Amino acid sequence: MKKVQNGKLKENFLYISFHKASGLLGRAIGLWTLGQYAHAEFIYNGEILLANPGGVRKKQYKPNPNADIYEVNYIVNIEKVVEFCEKQIGKGYDYKGIGLAQFLMGQGHNDDEWFCSELCLGAIDYAMDYKLTYGKKPLKKKGYQKFNPQRLYVYLLKRELILGGKINER
Repeated sequence: MKKVQNGKLKENFLYISFHKASGLLGRAIGLWTLGQYAHAEFIYNGEILLANPGGVRKKQYKPNPNADIYEVNYIVNIEKVVEFCEKQIGKGYDYKGIGLAQFLMGQGHNDDEWFCSELCLGAIDYAMDYKLTYGKKPLKKKGYQKFNPQRLYVYLLKRELILGGKINER
């Protein structure tokens, strides 16, 4: 398991935080996906890069006992993940993408809106020069909106894009 130095996340390392289902929306997502995770976001140098009903934004990191934190593998270009996310700041929350892709198994992504796992996967794929695949299809073509937080976690873990043990900062 990766250890946190002095109880803090290391500077200049990229982490992804998966939040366990809580609240009405979180529990609904957890029930629908049959998974433990209902939200995903990046942590980098004391800030969170996220998309949720407030839209895409950056805010100060505060430890959350309801979240599991994983270090993103060094093969993912951190600067490109941050660059991608910062370009999305101010864009809206992708309610339609969640509805169509997660509940109705439809297609569609609006480039002006993101939901949490969609943003995280889009940023990682961008950071890896759009070389990620699902099956034999480029991931970008399959659609990032097909990945809820639980499915994103499994995808990243199987491809060793997140490292081993979770880091919980309490």
